[in-house]
Amino acid sequence: MKLTDNKNSIGIVKLLLDEKISTNAVLSCLEIGLSTLYKHISQLKKAGFHIKKENDFYELLTYRKYLKFVDYELSILCYLLLLVDVMLPKKKFALFSGAVEKMLCLGNKKDSKKVFEKYDEYKKAIIGEYYSEKVALLKKHLDDKTPVKIMIKDIEELNVIPKEFYWEKDKLIMKYSDEQDELKTVLLDDVVKVIENQEKVEFSDNCETIFEIRGKLAKSYLLKEEERVIDCFRDKIIIANSQKDKDKLFRRLLRYDIYCKVIFPKTDVKKFKLLLEKSLENILKFSDNI
Repeated sequence: MKLTDNKNSIGIVKLLLDEKISTNAVLSCLEIGLSTLYKHISQLKKAGFHIKKENDFYELLTYRKYLKFVDYELSILCYLLLLVDVMLPKKKFALFSGAVEKMLCLGNKKDSKKVFEKYDEYKKAIIGEYYSEKVALLKKHLDDKTPVKIMIKDIEELNVIPKEFYWEKDKLIMKYSDEQDELKTVLLDDVVKVIENQEKVEFSDNCETIFEIRGKLAKSYLLKEEERVIDCFRDKIIIANSQKDKDKLFRRLLRYDIYCKVIFPKTDVKKFKLLLEKSLENILKFSDNI
């Protein structure tokens, strides 16, 4: 390439550094023809300049010198990103990440993309290993489409059917349907316990109360018209009752004493517990008056 060619290429870059410039303006400033301009633009792109043309205006976006990184060099940068992410605060990581991006500008876009894609992949693998026990327990129910009880950090227990796991930044999230069949999400960080119940709880209409009958009563219990069996075990049965008059139902269940327990939904569990406590208070008051 002649010296004058170099000057023209440099001249084009200097013009583009200031602002967008039209084709005619470049031709006029450098006193060159259109074919010569196209030749220099092509050479500049090969040299690593990202030049964009839109509506007859040229614009210099970025510059990349195409050095070839070998795979182990890219892996080193990837592992350095991981180490800094784990060991240093987020602000420090942001500074280091920016420095790595600057280094990668000396290579091609494909290498830069590969480093950050590997970094994301390895980071998710590390975080995924941390969540592995929770995910393994919940995935069984996801695959079988069966309910499971989980406890979250505020000590609230939820009956859920897991739907899917997905990443949001560096957080692993579970999407699930609740007892009202509404789709919700929970951070795996917030799940402190997965309760593998022996009893099988089916999701049903909101009006249904689910309770278990145990011991000798389980052998002699006769289903009422509005009841159905959800599951049977050697010493207990799980029953769903669709009676709308909850007070009437709870008064009947109260007579079964220790052989009956309301297990779902949570609102019915609380109501039955309050009724039981009130009944015990009345018994105590009665015994005090004897």
